[in-house]
Amino acid sequence: MAIDATQRKAIAAGQTLTAKYKGTQYSVQVITGEGGKLLYRLGDGREFKSPSSAGSAVMGGSACNGWRFWSVDDGAPRPASKPVKIAKSAAKPAAKQPAVKSEPKPERPRCDACGKSFVAAKQLEHHRANADRLCRPAA
Repeated sequence: MAIDATQRKAIAAGQTLTAKYKGTQYSVQVITGEGGKLLYRLGDGREFKSPSSAGSAVMGGSACNGWRFWSVDDGAPRPASKPVKIAKSAAKPAAKQPAVKSEPKPERPRCDACGKSFVAAKQLEHHRANADRLCRPAA
């Protein structure tokens, strides 16, 4: 379980934090470093300035929120988690279907004078009705 704000304030040298990552149990020992600052020592001896950097090291360099990654080890045995079973579908994956050829798009209406195309015939009608303002003959 993640470390909450009240637990953060109570963390002291000598405590052990634990985490389970990809099925492996990890622990970090809280120790006092230079100047009385807390350091976090992994089982392999590496020391870190924050629980986040220790968690990131466990995760192979991925960014990590150490307060969520680690839990305070209270010494109580934890129940073994049951593996999650993923049901396999009995059906085979659908075969890739050939692409459906779509029909060619209908020709768009065009102005005979300037060649401009329109989405709808009504636009062409408006264009022709106002040809003196809108229609510029092609050069």
